[in-house]
Amino acid sequence: MLTLFCYLYGLKIFNMKMIKLLALALLPFAVSAQAPVPTTWDMAGTAPQGWSTSGTGTYASTNLCVVAPSTKLDGTNDYLQIFLADAPGTVTYYIGGTSTGNPWQGTFSVQESVNGSNWTDLKVYTTQAPLANNVLAQESVTPNQASRYIRFFFTTKVSGYNVALDDVSIAIPPAGPQQEISVKYNGISYPTGSTVYFSAPVGTPTALNFSVENLGTLNALTVTQPVFSGTNSGDFVVNNFPASVAASSNSPINFTFTPGAAGTRIAQLSIPNDDANENPYILNIYGVGGTYASEPTVQASNLTFPINKAYRIKGQFSSANPPVDGGYLVLRKDFSSITEAPVDGQTYQRGDYIGSAQVVSVSQATSFVPSYIIASTDYYFAVFAYNGSGIYTNYKETSPLTGMVTTPGANAGSYYNGIDAGNTSFPSALGALINNHQYTFYGNYDETMVNLFQARDTTAGQRVITCAYTGNEYLYTPPFTWDTYSREHTFCHAWMASFPADSPEKPEYNDQHNLYPVIFAQSNQPRSDNPLGVVDSVLQSFEDGKLGYDSQLNLVYEPRDAHKGRAARALFYMPTCYDGINGQQWGLPQSQNELLLKQWHFQYPPDNFDKARNEFLDSLQENRNPFVDNPNWVCYINFKTMEYIANPTVPCITVATEENKAPEFDINVFPVPTTDHINVRVVAEKTEDVDMLVTDYTGRIIYSRKVTMAKGPNLYDINLGNFDAGIYNLTIRTNASLTSRRLVVVH
Repeated sequence: MLTLFCYLYGLKIFNMKMIKLLALALLPFAVSAQAPVPTTWDMAGTAPQGWSTSGTGTYASTNLCVVAPSTKLDGTNDYLQIFLADAPGTVTYYIGGTSTGNPWQGTFSVQESVNGSNWTDLKVYTTQAPLANNVLAQESVTPNQASRYIRFFFTTKVSGYNVALDDVSIAIPPAGPQQEISVKYNGISYPTGSTVYFSAPVGTPTALNFSVENLGTLNALTVTQPVFSGTNSGDFVVNNFPASVAASSNSPINFTFTPGAAGTRIAQLSIPNDDANENPYILNIYGVGGTYASEPTVQASNLTFPINKAYRIKGQFSSANPPVDGGYLVLRKDFSSITEAPVDGQTYQRGDYIGSAQVVSVSQATSFVPSYIIASTDYYFAVFAYNGSGIYTNYKETSPLTGMVTTPGANAGSYYNGIDAGNTSFPSALGALINNHQYTFYGNYDETMVNLFQARDTTAGQRVITCAYTGNEYLYTPPFTWDTYSREHTFCHAWMASFPADSPEKPEYNDQHNLYPVIFAQSNQPRSDNPLGVVDSVLQSFEDGKLGYDSQLNLVYEPRDAHKGRAARALFYMPTCYDGINGQQWGLPQSQNELLLKQWHFQYPPDNFDKARNEFLDSLQENRNPFVDNPNWVCYINFKTMEYIANPTVPCITVATEENKAPEFDINVFPVPTTDHINVRVVAEKTEDVDMLVTDYTGRIIYSRKVTMAKGPNLYDINLGNFDAGIYNLTIRTNASLTSRRLVVVH
């Protein structure tokens, strides 16, 4: 198992929030692909402006650090790169090797570049400390001040040896005697080449007060007449400017903005000076006459879906013509067409909701990949073009570009050709087929299963993932870390014939068909190595998972209903896949009730999530869980002995009682979590009267509503604005059934 690293901070708090200063008549926004100097990143949350990485994920360890995570670089050509707007000073960083042995192997470089194409090594790591010591240590390099790119680059990867990188900072270079220009507006520095946003009433002269700084310590900075150019340069007038700025000083430079019309007013400001490398100093000016930028005249066109799989969709479209200067907001709605539209002046993030539609993308990109896609489902999309940024954003709200795609179901193709359940060699033939698969590290589960399939976008740039055992909704700000959750081996590690199988890792230890995300302290630890079963006498419980004694006084763990079939299929998969490998005999332990698992398997058959997950794992591991594709095959195998069962009754478990019936309703609730309203989509098998109830953790009913539910899809809105923050249950109740879902309210 890979060692996890992070730096122990004394005190470090970064609060990344978008701030709206609505009270200001003139409000600047900086938009640039470059990072201002100084710049820093602790590897938490979204990368700052000018930073980019190809690393596959993060390392984190709450046992070792106060604040996590650190970036994980684990492949040849993986990188962390910073594109700078100005000369760099000292670069400091924390770096460590993550390895299965010592000394660390491979080559890792810290590099600089003037143009982003030609790179020079600043430092090269091979087998020396700190990578060889498996600890994070602080290092530093001093780049050339002409460089504008700094890169941490995995030059040569050796299997089992990765790099953890944290707390990268680039300082201002030491002030020298030479003149050095910098420009500020309202106390904010705008690097040369960046964009400043303003607004003013149409036809009203409005003062824009900048300042020119000289960061040099000896020589004065000489400035000559600033010049406005571009489409609407006539809206801008230079009032005064300093001819000279003393060393380590600043002077005002003032302009007047008089919008000639409503909407977008574009210009470029050029400030000639005698700085050796920033002459002229360029600022792109985005003026707004009135309230908003100009509305786009046309929408994007030609929406297609070049990728449509059971677990993934990619949409792409053609840019609007004439082009927009802002970008495109993409909305998504599952099951029904989109009638919602964005509101001018509002800033949205991926995961935010506009009514019942969710934001998939807000960018200049002409493609998008939504999260949490499952099989055989209708997905509707709408693309809105916009101009401007921040509070000046103007969306074209009418006639958006729209499209719909239905994801396919399971697609095993010819995978099972030659497999015959009527043949006595069926268990071994099936095992040989599915055992032939790709190896994925246990430590990569968050980068694969969590990030690429199971996590769902939600409001405020956050994501949410569901505990397989309990239904707990874990809300987090990316990147995902294993501080609260763990990767649960459904077929327990201690049950494996190859135990211990984790050092070094064996395929059975990291097989993702067997792994599910669960909350550690409240479900992983109580389950421990106990068999799964039906709890009659509860010892402890958390949400919908519980530990206790079954009717035969066996200590068992009972997961929530929605996971019972999935857990059973994982338990069937593992001995089928690994029995006989290296001469070892696999099977369910004697403590595990096999008949109960087969009952759960048929009671909770593979749904669209299970089919999508199976397709995703086929793309990752290149093998499938055959009991998702062919549910009746479980009847032909004794999973304790892995012997063939001839001529079984199929299905081999009959679920006949009312209490064992599958849920009558297909329910989706969104968003999760919510601050005020929750949308409830219910697909009913027939028209009938139902009670819709919301209860708190004590079981107290705090909301009730009687509705007549029509056969097919029904959509309801529940106002939760006056609910306290916490976890609630939504229950749809009829005379014959109860179906529940979890609600999470945050404030």
